[in-house]
Amino acid sequence: MSQAQSDRVAVDPWRSRIVGEGEADPQALADSPANFRLHPSAQQLTMGHMLGEVGWVQRVVVNQTTGHLIDGHLRVYLAKQRGEPSVPVVYVALSLAEEQLVLTTLDPLAAMAEIDQPRLQALVAQVATENPALSAFLGRLRQQPPGKVLAEVAAPVEVDTTLQALELKGTFPSDLPWGIPPLLEERLSPIPQPLETWAGFDQATAAPEMWWLYNWGTDTVLKRLPGPKLVQAFYCDDDRFERFWNQPARYTSAVVAAGVSRIISPNFSMWFHMPRAVQLYQTYRARWMGRFFQEAGLGLIPDLNWSDVASLEYAMIGLPVGAPALAIQLQTMAGTDAMAQACEGLSHALTVLQPESLLVYGSGDADRVMARVNPDCRVVRVLNRMGRRRGRTSGSVPSSAPAGDEDRSHR
Repeated sequence: MSQAQSDRVAVDPWRSRIVGEGEADPQALADSPANFRLHPSAQQLTMGHMLGEVGWVQRVVVNQTTGHLIDGHLRVYLAKQRGEPSVPVVYVALSLAEEQLVLTTLDPLAAMAEIDQPRLQALVAQVATENPALSAFLGRLRQQPPGKVLAEVAAPVEVDTTLQALELKGTFPSDLPWGIPPLLEERLSPIPQPLETWAGFDQATAAPEMWWLYNWGTDTVLKRLPGPKLVQAFYCDDDRFERFWNQPARYTSAVVAAGVSRIISPNFSMWFHMPRAVQLYQTYRARWMGRFFQEAGLGLIPDLNWSDVASLEYAMIGLPVGAPALAIQLQTMAGTDAMAQACEGLSHALTVLQPESLLVYGSGDADRVMARVNPDCRVVRVLNRMGRRRGRTSGSVPSSAPAGDEDRSHR
């Protein structure tokens, strides 16, 4: 026997704590009362579509000793909501202390893994799906690969007591349909210029006049950024900014404390396949957060988000006519129908809302939409983060210039 083999034999082998596997009624499975993981709506939506397209590929983990779930809380939750008759389970036998240790370390250990970006992009390029939600998720991976995102609030922030009271109150006076809050016209902001998307300190310019559109959670801690020259935006995965809806006073206080004075209302996702009630709820949340930001003293650029042309019936509620600026995001559009809906919807919205200027954030899809729509108002075209990382520059177009000229100016 070699010395290496001898050393291996001398070490106690790892124990298997697995005691069985099978199928279980999801309604009979109990979450661990110590589970600290939250699953925002964007993650729930994508996971549901993944299960619908592929099915189960991994069992959930249940501690036979306590009956608690250790891993798979979201999948079990979705199975309960959908009325699934059973879920695949692997059973382990752990003490309560061991269960808590595993629960505490399982996800954080997985999150420590680093990403080989070229390999990820090569893999994403080979993956295809006809599911719109999964296709959009893959599109976001192509444009903005996942990385280590540091906590936005690195140190405790003193929460504004007025905002706390407003959060507890929960509603704003409104005569609009469904109680959607109106925005305050006196606290609407124009688009500051020159404006570029923040894409990291290595891409920043020292020009003092430059303004930066910063998407929450996409780069680094907020306190290190030039707050007074930031336009805070939310053109990223919903799970990055759901915390604003869950704890509006805390995170809005953090933005104000960083010196930010201008903000774009959150772009809560609205997909074609979403029930109308959910799309209406996303509109309500966007308008509520916009009003909350205004009450905090922030100058607001309203964001317009819609799925199809029919959704504009409620997607424009609460947006003022003739505002100094309106913001839109144009990316992750798969197929000619999505492009047509974007063009038709934007044309209709601009005719009704008549903003003085339009802030357009997005990928090459945005260029194609703007070339077709050719708005009468002034257009400020801002590239998405990946476009900036690739070295392209943004630009603006006055109302007298055709969109095609803007298109060529930043290629």
